[in-house]
Amino acid sequence: MGVWLAVAVLGGLLGWQGGASFSLLRWLPYSSLEFFVFLIPLFLAVGLLKSRLKSERVWLGLLQVLNAGYLLVLFPDPLALVFSATWFYAILQWRKRDKRWTWLQGALLLLPLLLKHNVHELQFWGLSYATFRAFHLFMDDALLVDFNFRRLFFFVFYFPALLAGPIDRWPRFKEALLASWKTPVVDFWPQASFWLALGLLQKFVLAEAVRRYWLPGTLNGASEWVAAFYSYPLYLYLDFAGYSAMAIGFSLLVGVSLPVNFNKPFLASDPQDFWRRFHITLGEWLRDYFFKPLYRHSARWPGLSPLMRQNIALFLTFLLMGLWNGPRKQFVISGALFGIYSVVHNTFVYYAKQKGRAPATRGLKLWLSRLLMVHLAALALFIFSGMPFRG
Repeated sequence: MGVWLAVAVLGGLLGWQGGASFSLLRWLPYSSLEFFVFLIPLFLAVGLLKSRLKSERVWLGLLQVLNAGYLLVLFPDPLALVFSATWFYAILQWRKRDKRWTWLQGALLLLPLLLKHNVHELQFWGLSYATFRAFHLFMDDALLVDFNFRRLFFFVFYFPALLAGPIDRWPRFKEALLASWKTPVVDFWPQASFWLALGLLQKFVLAEAVRRYWLPGTLNGASEWVAAFYSYPLYLYLDFAGYSAMAIGFSLLVGVSLPVNFNKPFLASDPQDFWRRFHITLGEWLRDYFFKPLYRHSARWPGLSPLMRQNIALFLTFLLMGLWNGPRKQFVISGALFGIYSVVHNTFVYYAKQKGRAPATRGLKLWLSRLLMVHLAALALFIFSGMPFRG
């Protein structure tokens, strides 16, 4: 019942009026009323159909057909997805057979992303997140034993989480698929309703209200600078978290869980805590596949203390995070700022431990730490918006 209510609420929020045309074959996830009106009933029907199926293999095959059908028929530019999936599969098969060309293989895995620099922003992000999942398989290459092209396409281009994450890992995703077979799908629907309603509220009500009534279009005076400084980070969080929440809820309609991606980030007390709360799966991905390998590799660099090695790896990790968004100055500066925050905090924690001081966990010090962190994060995200650089 909650799912249908969410659909009705969405229709009102988007200002649906009689006579609006349906843009068939052009449904980006969570970006049009058509997507919700047609796909939610389809997912509900597929969930109800599960009880009539005789085996897990048939159920998983049905989910794969559903995913491929949407991507190949309704998603914009399906040929780009097919090319990217074929390219990823070819590089990963090469990786599985021959591990002597790691750097070349890793660089070639990025090629589809580099070729799509002029696409619609949301489609770019879809390919970006798919590349993250492909790189996960590339780095954890022992997992490639289980992969054929059909399974790769399903995991890397799982459309509920394609545009804005969360960034999943194959072992967790595989367990979620198995759980979707073992548990009646209707048991997941209360959670699905909650996450869909939360996502709709965050993206189409709160984020839209911030954009319309608080976020200024120009920065011509001090009041507009202050308003943009506080409103853009809030808008970005609500918009992004809304997408992630809808992805979780939509996937739960067929019983497949996705990882939580946001957890009250503006209550973070330090940079490390912030990235454990804001875009959680991206922070974990960068930690496991860039920071840790770089830190281990830096042991070969002469004359560097463990603290210096940690700080170099931290700064380069956040610089990479900025560059991943594109080679624009606002992205580079924003990533560098988060890198500086992390280096300063890591150094402070190191010397505090040396002196036997514990970090603040309650009271006034904790709230002062939160107040400082929210302003530091707001500064980096405000710069990320590019608004300070507009003429």
